[in-house]
Amino acid sequence: MHKVFGIRHHGPGSAKNVLRALDEYQPDCILIEGPIDAEKVIALSAHKKIKLPLAILIYNPSNFDQAAFYPFAKFSPEWQALQYGHKHKLELGFIDLPQSINLLLPEENRYATDIDITDPLANLARIAGFKDSERWWDYTFEYAESGMEIFALIEEMITALRREIIDQERETLLREAHMRQQIRNAIKNNYQRIAVICGAWHVPALNDLSAFSIKTDKAMLKGLAKIKTEATWIPWTYERLARAGGYAAGVDSPGWYELIFNAKSNSASRWLSKAARLLRKNGMDASSANVVEAVKLANHLAAMRDIPLPSLLELKEAALSTLCDGQEIKYQLIEKKLIIGDKVGRLPKNVPTVPLQKDVLQQIKKARLTKAYNSTEPTAKKLDLRKPTGLLASKLLHRLSILNIPFGKARKTSKFATGSFSENWKLKWKPEYSIRVIEASMWGNDLEEASQNHIVNSVRNEQKLDELSDLLEQVIKADIPLGLSALLQQISQLAIVQSDTDQLMTLVPNLIDAMRYGSSRKLDIPQIEEILQNVLPRIMIGLPASCIGINEEQANVLFEKIQRLNHSIFILKDPDFIQDWYQVMIRIAEHQGSQTMLNALVHRILFERKIYSDAKISERMHYHLSSGAGSLEQAQWIEGFLYGSAMILIHHYPFWKIVDDWLSAVEESRFMEIVPVLRRTFAEFSPAEKRKLAYYARHGRKEKLVESRSLNQERVRAIMPILEKIFISQTSTTPLPDPE
Repeated sequence: MHKVFGIRHHGPGSAKNVLRALDEYQPDCILIEGPIDAEKVIALSAHKKIKLPLAILIYNPSNFDQAAFYPFAKFSPEWQALQYGHKHKLELGFIDLPQSINLLLPEENRYATDIDITDPLANLARIAGFKDSERWWDYTFEYAESGMEIFALIEEMITALRREIIDQERETLLREAHMRQQIRNAIKNNYQRIAVICGAWHVPALNDLSAFSIKTDKAMLKGLAKIKTEATWIPWTYERLARAGGYAAGVDSPGWYELIFNAKSNSASRWLSKAARLLRKNGMDASSANVVEAVKLANHLAAMRDIPLPSLLELKEAALSTLCDGQEIKYQLIEKKLIIGDKVGRLPKNVPTVPLQKDVLQQIKKARLTKAYNSTEPTAKKLDLRKPTGLLASKLLHRLSILNIPFGKARKTSKFATGSFSENWKLKWKPEYSIRVIEASMWGNDLEEASQNHIVNSVRNEQKLDELSDLLEQVIKADIPLGLSALLQQISQLAIVQSDTDQLMTLVPNLIDAMRYGSSRKLDIPQIEEILQNVLPRIMIGLPASCIGINEEQANVLFEKIQRLNHSIFILKDPDFIQDWYQVMIRIAEHQGSQTMLNALVHRILFERKIYSDAKISERMHYHLSSGAGSLEQAQWIEGFLYGSAMILIHHYPFWKIVDDWLSAVEESRFMEIVPVLRRTFAEFSPAEKRKLAYYARHGRKEKLVESRSLNQERVRAIMPILEKIFISQTSTTPLPDPE
C-alpha cells in the first residue's frame, strides 16, 4: 500500500535515486516530510519561472518571532519528488507535524543512551575509517546510482541503529505519529501505491504501520496547543543553505552538490576548470595544463583511496598542489565560490505575497539596486543625492532601516565629513529579511506608509532624548515628513525640560545635520531652527561646568561631543551663536579646573579660529608642559591639542620647540608612563605628517623667517564669489571669509 524512501535532506545522490525509485514504483500519491500547514503553497512549486534555491516560510502572523524556514535546492530529493508529482499529475502532500503545533513545543532533548543522537551515523562512519559522517554518507549512498534497492539498504541500516536508541526526542515521536496518521488517511482515501519521501532516520517509524497503535498515536497528538500560521515562498541562498549559514539541516557544500547532481561523471574536470577560471578572473595564473594535471591527480587520489570518484577532499588536494601553488589563501577563494556557492533564488512576479513585499521589490527595482538584492556578496554603493535615482535609493535604504530591515549599512568616509550630497553604503540582502518585511506589513501596505506609521508609534512614548536624537537624522534622510513632524514635536517637548548638557549636546549636531539634508531633500524644517534657538543657549551656559571634576572616561565622551558641536555650530552660520561659542571656549580654556584634554582641545579650537594668537598659545602650552602636573597629565594635554593632525606642529616652529623641549626633559623613568598616550596621539597623524615629524626629529629644525607678502585685494575679491560657489557645492561648508 505504501513504500517509504529514506533520503538525506539536500543529498544530490538521494535526489537522483528518488527519481529512479519513483519510476520503478509508479506511485499514485506522493507524501513528503514537510509541515502539513505548508500544503497550500505546494502548487506554486510547479511554476516554470521559479529560480532555486527557495524556502517555504511558515510564520505566526500575530508573533513574527515564531517562524520556520524549509529550504529547497535543485538537488533536494523533496524538490525532485514535487517536480515528479507535478509532471505526472499525482496527488502531492506534506505529512509532518504542522508548525502551528511545532512552534509551541518546548526544546527537549531527552535520550536513554549515551549514543551521539545529534549524528547517529558518526559511529558507522568511524568504523568505516571516516572522520565525519557526511563524507561517509556521500561515498556510500550519494555517489551510488541505484533505485529502490538502495533505499532497502538504508532502511535496514537505520532500523538497526534505532534499536540501540530506546527513547527519542519528544518532538521526533510527535512528528512520526503525525506522519503515520497522514499515511493512514491516504490509505483510507483509496490510494493504492503511496510513495513516502522522508529523512532516513524516520523510515523504521513509518514503514510498518501495524507496529504502532492508532489509538496511541491519536493520544499523543490530542490536546496539543496550536497557533494560527500562514505560509509563503521566499528566495533563499546557498550561503544560508550551508551549515556555515546556521541552517541545522544544511550541508557543507551546496555548490559542489549542485555540480554532482548536474554532471556527476565529469564533476572533477568541471569543478577544477571552474576553479581555474575563478583564479584567472582574480588576476592569478591558472593554465589549461594546470587543470589537466589537477584532474589526473584527483582521479589518482580517488583510485588510491578506493572511492568511485574524487570528492572535495581529493579536489582540494589537487587544486592546492597544481592551481594554488600550495597557498591556502588562493584556495579560500575557490572554497567560497565553488563549494558553498553564491546562488540566490528568485520568485516570479505573480507569486502571492503581502502588499508591502511587492512595494519593496518595486522600489528596489526603481532604485536600480536589483543586482545588489540578488547578490550573495556585500556590494559597495555610492549614491549621488542630486540625481533622482540616488535620492530614491537613499530614501529606500533609510526607510528599510527604520523598519529593522538593514539591506544597507551607511559608511562614513570621515568622522567630520561635511558633504551632504553623497552617501556610501554596503548592501547585502539576507533571506531572513523577508519575514521582517512581512512583520513590518502591520504598519502599512507600502514602504512610505509603513515607515511613517512605525516612526509615529515609536516616538509617541519615547522619553529618552538621545534615542530620539539618533533617530532624527535617519528620518530626515528617509524623507518621511509626517514622521519628522511627530519626532520633532516629541524632541521639542523633552528639550524644554531636559537639563542634561550631555544629552543636549548629542542632539544639536543631529539637528544641524538635518537642516543640511533638508536642502537636498527639499524639506521645510522651521521646527528645527526653533528647537536650536531653545537648546543652544542652555548648552552654552552648562558646558563649562561639565568640563570640571570629571574622570578620563567622561572626558573622552565629552571630547568627541565638543568636536562635533564645534563643527556643527560653524555650519549653522549664525554669527550670534558663533560669538557665544567663542566665549564658552574661552571660559573653559581660562578655568584651571577644566579637565586636561578638554582644556587642550578648546585651546586648539581658539587658535584655529584665530581667537588666540601664536604667542598666546605658546605661552599656554609652555605653562601646561612646565607646571607641576605629572608627566601623564602633560601628555594628555598634548593629546588634546594635537588630536587628529600634526600640521600645527609642522607649520608653527614655537609649538614644535616647546613640545621638543618637553619631551627631551621627561625623565627616562617617567617616559614609559606616557608612551601609550603619545602612541595614541601620533597614530591619528597621516603618513606624510609622520614622515615630516621624523625628518625634523632626526635632522633638527630651525625657525624660518617667512617674508610677508601683501595681497592685491581687488584681484582676490574678483575670484572669491567663484571659489565660494565651488566650495559650497562640494562641501556645503560656510562661505569663504572676506580676505580682509
